[in-house]
This record gives sequence, structure tokens and C-alpha cells, in this order.
Amino acid sequence: MTPVKHLAGSTLGLVGLGGIGLEMAARSHISGMRVIAVDPALKGTPDYVEAVYPPDELHQMLAQADFIAISL
Repeated sequence: MTPVKHLAGSTLGLVGLGGIGLEMAARSHISGMRVIAVDPALKGTPDYVEAVYPPDELHQMLAQADFIAISL
């Protein structure tokens, strides 16, 4: 049997915080996930995103994430 990974308490790493990325971040936060992201053109960090990294720190963000979503 495949182990189940619960979303609550896990970390979502988003690459891109445009319209789709922000909506994914909001819904993931509501599901109890920690949300971190990488975005090259950050226009402010929403309350539901814990940290936003510049593109050259992608590897630091990836090392913390349980799930990755790319919305570029």
C-alpha cells in the first residue's frame, strides 16, 4: 500500500507568483500548508506566503519543499 502524504503541515514550493501562483498559494494555505516561493518580479509578499526567494536562491527553496508547483 502506498503511504498517504497529508497536505496539512507540509510545505508547498511555488515557482512563480503570478495570478495562478497566488491562487494556488492562497488555497494551499487554507489547506494548512506552509507556502514558500521563488519569483523574479515580486510585487509584495501576501500574508499567506511565508517567504519569497529570488531566482538565484531556487535551490534553497526546493530543499525545504515537500511539493513543487511551477506556474510560469
